[in-house]
Formats: sequence, C-alpha cells, structure tokens
Amino acid sequence: MGQVKILLATDSYHSYPTANGICVEEIADELLKQNFEVHILCFRHEKENIEDICNGIYIHKINMDIVNKLRFKYEKNPKSKKSLILKKIMITINRIQAVLFIHWFPLRNPLFCSRYLKKMKKLQKQYKYDIIIGSYCPFEAAYAVSRIKENDNVVTGLYCLDSFTNLKKRFFMTVDFQDKRAWKWEKLFFEKSDFIINLNCHREHYKKERYKVFSDKMYLSDIPHIIKRNYYNSEENQNEDKIRILYAGALRDELIKPLLEYLEPFLCEKYIYLDIYGRSTGEFFDKYCTDNVREQIHMKGFVQHDEIIRQEYSSDILLSLGNSNTDFIPSKIFEYISLGKKILHIYSYSKDSALPYYEKYNNCCCININDDSEYNKKLIKDFLKKPERKISFEEIENVFIQNTPGFTVDIIKKYIKKK
Repeated sequence: MGQVKILLATDSYHSYPTANGICVEEIADELLKQNFEVHILCFRHEKENIEDICNGIYIHKINMDIVNKLRFKYEKNPKSKKSLILKKIMITINRIQAVLFIHWFPLRNPLFCSRYLKKMKKLQKQYKYDIIIGSYCPFEAAYAVSRIKENDNVVTGLYCLDSFTNLKKRFFMTVDFQDKRAWKWEKLFFEKSDFIINLNCHREHYKKERYKVFSDKMYLSDIPHIIKRNYYNSEENQNEDKIRILYAGALRDELIKPLLEYLEPFLCEKYIYLDIYGRSTGEFFDKYCTDNVREQIHMKGFVQHDEIIRQEYSSDILLSLGNSNTDFIPSKIFEYISLGKKILHIYSYSKDSALPYYEKYNNCCCININDDSEYNKKLIKDFLKKPERKISFEEIENVFIQNTPGFTVDIIKKYIKKK
C-alpha cells in the first residue's frame, strides 16, 4: 500500500495557533507517526512563508481576511493603545459583516471563503490527496471541503471542534433564526462529507431527530491533548520553599473575585505565587487585587504554546476556571491532565462541562464558589499542603483514551481507500 496523502484544513496553526489549530496539529503529528504524508492548509501571519515544511509536515498558507488580521495583531500585544484601537476597529467590521450577511449566518466573508476554496482546489490538483478534512471552526475550511467534493471523488471529512448549531444566542438574532440559518449550512456540510467527527460535549445535541440520517457516518471523539510530552524529563520547580500556581488562558470576571478571596491568605504569607499566561490585560486583577498580594501575582502575557506547556510542567499546581456553557469544554484542561500535575478548579455552575473529566482525575481539587467561603478556603489549604502525587502518563492514557490523538486517527483510517 502506498503512502496516503491527507490534507487538514484549519485556521491559525503552529507559530500562533488557535485552540482548534492546536488540536489539528496534534492529529497531524499522530498521522505523521503512522506514515501518512500530511499537509496543512491554514491562515498566514505577517512575514510567514506561503509554503513551508515543519517537522516533516507540509504547510500551505493563505492570507487572512481583515477581521482575523486585526484580531491577531491585537492579541499579540493587548495592552498597547494601538492594539485597543485595532480591537475596536475589528469589532466594528465584524458586526458590519454579521449584519450584511445575516441571512448567510455563520458565513461572514464570502470573498475569503472563495479564496480558501480556490487555494484548496489548487492544492488538490497539485498533490491529489486521498483524504481532505476540514476543521470547524473556521467556517471557511468546512465550506471548502463541501465544495471540493463537487469535481473530485476525494474522501472528505469534517472535524467539528465546535458546533454549527449548538450555540449561544447572538446579540442581534433570535435563537430560532440563528438555528435555522446555521442548520442550513450544517445539513449541507454533513451531506457532502463522507464522515463527521463531533466532540463528546455535544453528544446530547446530536441525538436530535434531524441528525439520525447522518448516524452511520457520525463519530464522537474528544479534545486530543492526552499525549506524552517531552517535558516529562525537563526540570520541575526547584524552589521547594514556594508553591507556584499557574493559569493559562482568558480570565472570567465573575470568578476572579472569589479566586483572589480564597488565595489571598496564602499569597499574603509569601509562600505562594501565581503566574498568569494569556492574552489578558490584567484589568480584572487591577480591580480586585489588594496591595498585600500584588507582588505575588505575575501577569506574563502571551507566549508560544510550547513555552506554555514547559511552564505548566515546571509549576506545582495548575489553576483551572470553569464556564457556564455545558456544551463547551476548555481544551486546556486535557493539556493540564496530560502532565499529571495537581489541578485546582474554580467553578460556579453545577453542570460545568469540566467536572466529569476532573472527577476521573484523582489529583484535583474542585471549588464551587456557591459553597461556604470558609469551607472552600479549608479545602484549598488542605490541597496546598497535600504531598504531590505525580500521576504516570500510562494511568492517564488508560482513563482518557478518547482524548488521545490516536483515537481520532483510528476513525480517519476507516476511510482510507486501498491504494
């Protein structure tokens, strides 16, 4: 059997990846290990090459639309005045596009969709892929994969890291209007695909009657972040007198105040410090921090994904914040779990989507901010003093098998035609 060629279409990949781009990268790495010839179609950032090869993977890039360009410029340095202006411009353009193309929701830029499809067709003509998979988001990748099928018998699949229809209400649309428009696209994309991979967190949504027609080609998988990382052999925190807590990601206002309230007694004793990585301006901490703890909290800003993982591994405790959307699962919780470290999870919603996963991970302390404050502080104090028990990767892999890249790749391999 000859080497199978596969194209994965996504948004931002590798140097400045989105959460979805990181998932695609881990699937691509696993495919490469299993002797696939792997190609990526993704957005191009400033000064990047249009064509590239990285770690044996062929990367093909397309210039971004204006909204994505502005968004990434802002996120690289969110504190600057220039970036704040860029953010306002980006939001304005995004809303104008949303109104102009409201009847094509969630499509917002037909021209960019057309360019993305044109690039995919050019690559297919040149490389003659056996399989093409579009990740969603972005919309452009799903759209292009549905259209590439019209003139080619290539096997196509959708890797739905988000749902087209299982969405929160947009500010200017009714839920019914939003669902009808999004379902029109989702139905088209599902019909055109040979297989569809959805996430477990959307399981209940896809039990609806209208999806039964696709049941024979629909699969459930999960965020593929359970991988054995090289950082298992890197240095851990060498400062035994202090406990380093790390948080990576966006900050939610309603959880910041209780979080600081719980941690303040320990931060004041100067034996704990908190490092925060991500595209946050620190506005929330400026609002709620007391002078007693400011020097114990370090806003690190945006760093490359590899460096984030390195810092996570060198920390003593990883901080996780919950969300109120039961159909959305933060991908970083699996990154946390894969490292075998102690995790402190702060949440406010009883149906927090992360809880079922943390319940299977016996190195975690979950704090519901609706419980008694003194009780929560005692739980945290006991957890901080609890001797670290590093969980082996083999234990983690056995429990979270659906979160391994190999699980998703096994689904893809079912659709390989014999060459």
